[in-house]
Amino acid sequence: METFIVGVAVVAMIFLVCLVISALLRWLWNMTVPQVFGLKEIAYWQAFRILIIAAISKKLLFPRFIIFELFK
Repeated sequence: METFIVGVAVVAMIFLVCLVISALLRWLWNMTVPQVFGLKEIAYWQAFRILIIAAISKKLLFPRFIIFELFK
């Protein structure tokens, strides 16, 4: 039972961190990109999807084993 509670707490913390990073991404985007490139501002859930796309792209383009080989 204790392991289950710890697991739920870890998942909740990961989700909370993703939400905070999404808010930071949205703020940075809306402060920078419209002024520099003339693009539209984005909403919170659009920032969340960009974060997910970036995480997936990182996994596909830069697998962990390649990064470890570079620093040997």
